[in-house]
Amino acid sequence: MINSIIQSIIENNDFLECSIKNNEISIFSRDLRKVFDEAGRKTIVGILETVDKILFENQIRKLEYETKDLRQRTIITEYGNIEYTRRYYRNKQTKEYVYLADEKLGIEKNERITKDVESKIIEFAHDMSYSKAGKKANKEALHRGR
Repeated sequence: MINSIIQSIIENNDFLECSIKNNEISIFSRDLRKVFDEAGRKTIVGILETVDKILFENQIRKLEYETKDLRQRTIITEYGNIEYTRRYYRNKQTKEYVYLADEKLGIEKNERITKDVESKIIEFAHDMSYSKAGKKANKEALHRGR
């Protein structure tokens, strides 16, 4: 995971050259923010998928749940869109289906936006319509997700 963060910074090294050429701290700051956002997204994905792997390999889990499928999910966060893969399980006794990693991390079943982004929508809604606030918060998250 740390290696992917370092790799992300190395891959985005062009931002430093461009910022220095432009001799503009605001451009450097903006571009550096993009690099850190990408590193943040990769870190979150790495953590989410590591938790899933730990649960998958857990011996107690194997007694109670059987693995049924591997599925992707996207959530809008402060860092932008986070797309991760996690396992879908079936409880051997109750026959109920569940995403154990999502449960473990407190990600609700129909959650598409993190609470911090929801808070921004509410904050923006104070000054504009709820619809415009949602679009603005989503636009910011998506813009940062590039």
